[in-house]
Amino acid sequence: MNQSDFIRRVRQLESGGAAQDQRFQWRVLGWLLLGYGVIGGTALLAMLAPVALFLALLFSKHLIVALLFGGSLLAASHFGWRLLKTLLAVPVEHGEDALPLQRQQAPKLFELLDTLERAFQVRVHQVRLDARLNAAIRQQPRLGGLLGSRNTLIIGVPLLATFTLEQTTAVLAHEFAHLRGDHGRFGSHVYQMRLSWYRLRHHLERQRSYASYPLLRFLRWYAPRFNAESFVLNRASEYAADQASARLTSAEDAATALLVSHLADLWLDRVFWPHVYRHSREHAEPDVAPYHLLLGLTPPADSLPLAEMVMPWSQVFRDPKEWINQTILMHEQLSRLTDYDDTHPCLYDRISALGMEADLPPLPLPCDYPASQVLLGESLPVLAQHLNGLWREHQRGYWHEQHQLHEPPELATYHGLLRKQATQAFSAEDWLQLAIAQMALGKPDEECRLSLRAALTAEPQHARSLYQLGLLAIRMENWAEAPDILQQAMQADPQLEAACLDALARMAMLQDDDLAAERYLLAHDEALRRYGRSRQELACVDASDNLQCPTLSAYQRKQLQEALQPVRSWVRQVWVAHKVSRLNPRHTTWLLLVEPQTSAAESLLSPVRSSHTEACRVWLDRHTVPMPDYYQDHVLTRHDALLLARLPECALPLFDPA
Repeated sequence: MNQSDFIRRVRQLESGGAAQDQRFQWRVLGWLLLGYGVIGGTALLAMLAPVALFLALLFSKHLIVALLFGGSLLAASHFGWRLLKTLLAVPVEHGEDALPLQRQQAPKLFELLDTLERAFQVRVHQVRLDARLNAAIRQQPRLGGLLGSRNTLIIGVPLLATFTLEQTTAVLAHEFAHLRGDHGRFGSHVYQMRLSWYRLRHHLERQRSYASYPLLRFLRWYAPRFNAESFVLNRASEYAADQASARLTSAEDAATALLVSHLADLWLDRVFWPHVYRHSREHAEPDVAPYHLLLGLTPPADSLPLAEMVMPWSQVFRDPKEWINQTILMHEQLSRLTDYDDTHPCLYDRISALGMEADLPPLPLPCDYPASQVLLGESLPVLAQHLNGLWREHQRGYWHEQHQLHEPPELATYHGLLRKQATQAFSAEDWLQLAIAQMALGKPDEECRLSLRAALTAEPQHARSLYQLGLLAIRMENWAEAPDILQQAMQADPQLEAACLDALARMAMLQDDDLAAERYLLAHDEALRRYGRSRQELACVDASDNLQCPTLSAYQRKQLQEALQPVRSWVRQVWVAHKVSRLNPRHTTWLLLVEPQTSAAESLLSPVRSSHTEACRVWLDRHTVPMPDYYQDHVLTRHDALLLARLPECALPLFDPA
């Protein structure tokens, strides 16, 4: 089963309403029991059969034969035990550095958890705090789940620092709902087993043992199909957990918690941590206390000051410029479509399912009194000190690497371009990169504008230079000039449509033109959704696709053949095609279509092909494809018979027929 087969199967189940059909749970249970039967049976057979054979030989007085076979029998038993141990192991989804929390350290938090335990009839045996903006309940099965599970609640301190008490309650209620009742427990168990099957498969692939090959071949067939069958059930459980959270708190709190989780995560990645790491340029040691700042505490006297560099989260929605940034980011997150890489639905679908406005929702209110102050109270300084220590220990090596750089990357780029300008004629792309480096270094706006104008002199329809010039015009408050420039950028490259509409919406909000801002935001969201639908179309390979045969020279074809030589013995043919989106003809992707020799080779190619076709991806990026993301490889299966029949007409074969 390749990725396209997986997507088609999930779509078929979703369109048929499988998640609402009680019989579908029995179907998933059947797949689960099949895995238990084959894997568990193999493990028990490997452990018990050699012992029984050894005892039979021993009691039949064939002592010499028993001793000769004793070593191999012991090895088989050991293999069975390791197989069973790997299957029953609990995947570590959070670092082992999570800090155990006792009731006396945070009584208010445990009072809230007591309320949730009574509401959902779920018991949490341990609470731990870590440094992630997330909350999760990790289940550790007892005797393979026969004696229940030990539940550990892991809460991220950044979540408590950026969420209100009501939003935190909604998030925790969502996690508790996953374990509520038979349906919740079954869905959670299915999710854990999806991870276990793939973990066991990767374990056997690393071993590369002939003895485990039959079992590995079964897992290569079984794991993707179990994933497809259970995918719909796990996605439905996310909606059900959202509804349960809304019933306990409110739909508004549940929807706002979803919004804040996305916005706070982006703020940490794009604003907070980059500001922290800027200190590495001047200071050799990471003597900073980021978690004191994040939690609103006074940092220790011996730490470097950070407050003057980073705006606290509580002030983000009050600052006019940050308010605009957060509005745009919120719309970007709401414009993402539900995909098939994750069982979680997209933000727009989850908020809509809660009955809340998802097209033009208001920004969350400022978080003046975060949940960390309410639930952790006097333990905050100790927890912050602990997290700071862990962060320094883990980041010290990276900090030293950044400190040893002679100059920042943007400054190195700037100097390199100046040296090139002294000896070579600049292209439009060179002028654009120079302007971007100048803006990153804080050079005067007029100097940046001259570089962009030089790029457009070299190539008048250079779309990205037009886009950057439009952004610069907005920054310089040239309100009359900016819209025309951005319209030219959209005409030169329609793929910049969403980015240009983003800039126009920012300009309208800076001018307090609410009607224009709303119009641009809605157009921006629709452009992103069109782009997302086009990408989803390109990700699924089908016989009805619009494929075009590329033109490659003999030298280019030979290079691709050499890149694929390590898997040549397993494939009958490899085809190169250019797929054009029917939704947006300017949106294309390269396809590397691999036709395996046999069905066994089909399963073997799945884990092996990526490392070797990576060379093809790099080659295509360098020679023919301007954007690296627009590439995928596809192993043809028995479901692709119609597509295979079309390939001689619309794809280029790389190897000569045998």
